[in-house]
Amino acid sequence: MTDERTTIETHIRTSIERHLLLPDAGRVVVAVSGGADSLCLLGVLDALCGPGRYWSRVDLLVAHLNHGLRGDIARADAEWVAACAAELGLPCVVGARDVAAQARHSRRGIEDAARRARYAFLRELAHAQGATRICVGHTRDDQAETLILRWLRGSALTGMTGMRPLNGDIARPLLDLRRTQTQRYCALRGWTPRTDASNADRRYRRNRIRHELLPTLERFNPNLVNTLTRNAQLLADDDAYLEELAADAWNQLAHLASSEEVLLDAAQLAGLPLALRRRVLRRAAYLLQGDEPALEARHIALLELLIAAPTPAHAVH
Repeated sequence: MTDERTTIETHIRTSIERHLLLPDAGRVVVAVSGGADSLCLLGVLDALCGPGRYWSRVDLLVAHLNHGLRGDIARADAEWVAACAAELGLPCVVGARDVAAQARHSRRGIEDAARRARYAFLRELAHAQGATRICVGHTRDDQAETLILRWLRGSALTGMTGMRPLNGDIARPLLDLRRTQTQRYCALRGWTPRTDASNADRRYRRNRIRHELLPTLERFNPNLVNTLTRNAQLLADDDAYLEELAADAWNQLAHLASSEEVLLDAAQLAGLPLALRRRVLRRAAYLLQGDEPALEARHIALLELLIAAPTPAHAVH
């Protein structure tokens, strides 16, 4: 049993090294909900980080957010995570947000509002604690579900590359691990993860994908999760190359670019291949609107018309 646990920890250590997921030294925030995935993440990182361990100068801070959606059960989860962190000798910060109110205010779905609240809390905590990394417990199964979800929404190539092992300050050490492995790791540690009943609620699209669509698709390809994640990596390589070309094009034709105004040379823009032109337009939208701009296919089509009939100054403003 010890060998099996060590095998999982070594597997994750290799992934961390390959993708440079941890700093050489400093504080790292670990997001822990209490479920099997995040608990496995905490256990593995605790085995690898701290004095006398592989990353001896990295110290961990456990973070848990109560979304205010499950009443006493959610408060019990928070207390359980804090107690688990204390047993490991790790500091823990528990936050609380009224996600339902935030969803109503922003006119977003509960899933989206909860995700935004969670990352906002983690980043606020990391900033306050001087942490340079936030580790979250997404697995290969989560990756497959995300890819299917984005495909159903009609994502472009970048979206179909899936979640990255390292995306800015967010690190995902478990992306090469299956959910069954995280459950097994917890069992080997003698831990009983918390169960969130909302993960079985079929009103949420991701849960329908997890419990209905994905099992159906696996009847046609039992290795579907691995196939999807392998394809995502191939697409990620192509996407990275196109992004390099788009960055070069941007530097040539973006004469004025700030968070308030973007000025592009329309003549140069019209001369770009369509794939690069769309990426330049999306880059402008990201700069103006933030991380998730509402730039849809119809908006791209309107911009294409504008580019085809440029202003006298030959600029898209």
